[in-house]
Amino acid sequence: MKTLLRHRPDTPFLLDAIRDLVIVVVGILGALWLESWWQGLEDRDTEQVILAGLRDEFARNRDDLAQGLGPLEAGIERLVAIHELIGGPVDTDRLAAFRELANAPSGISMFDPRQGQLSSVISSGQLALIRNQELRAQIADWPALAEDLDLERQVFLNLSGSIPPEARQVLGRWPDSAFEPDYAALLASRVFDEWLAYFVGNQRRTVEESRAILDATNQIIEQIDGELDSPRIGR
Repeated sequence: MKTLLRHRPDTPFLLDAIRDLVIVVVGILGALWLESWWQGLEDRDTEQVILAGLRDEFARNRDDLAQGLGPLEAGIERLVAIHELIGGPVDTDRLAAFRELANAPSGISMFDPRQGQLSSVISSGQLALIRNQELRAQIADWPALAEDLDLERQVFLNLSGSIPPEARQVLGRWPDSAFEPDYAALLASRVFDEWLAYFVGNQRRTVEESRAILDATNQIIEQIDGELDSPRIGR
């Protein structure tokens, strides 16, 4: 074996060879470490860009969802009040209360989450660049929460299309100002009462799903803020 350093007559050949091998190995390991160190710095820069983009998207989703929750909860209270009126005596006061509630603005929330940045990060594999394992898991689980909420919305749409015939005949001509709905018929309709109870149940589940995704979104944003504010070693 030809050594990289000059062989001295008084130095055993084996020691020269071992010394040369150590120098080569140390050099290779040093180069690999330097490359890994530099790649780590680049990954950290990429991670910061990813987190900043995700934070903006999650913040917009949080604001949109929070904005729709108030009217949704108010709408449930309105439906519960209507439900309580049904089945009682059809008198002037009850008809007036029903008329007022029936003509109040609807409180339906149709949240459509933004997932452009999130979908890109997950599909490209860049999610692995996020060092915080808990945050990475929360981000990966978030789309499933959005799907659960969308499922409740689909149930709502199906329920809206399955309104009982007697109620549809009355409500279907709204908002024709020349038409006065038969509130008395609706107040005495057991079928409408049962349908309304199921409808309220769906809306309550929608609120629960909305609260769950809102809490998860707030936790993600809080974690991202911590990662964006944390100092980075090597820069």
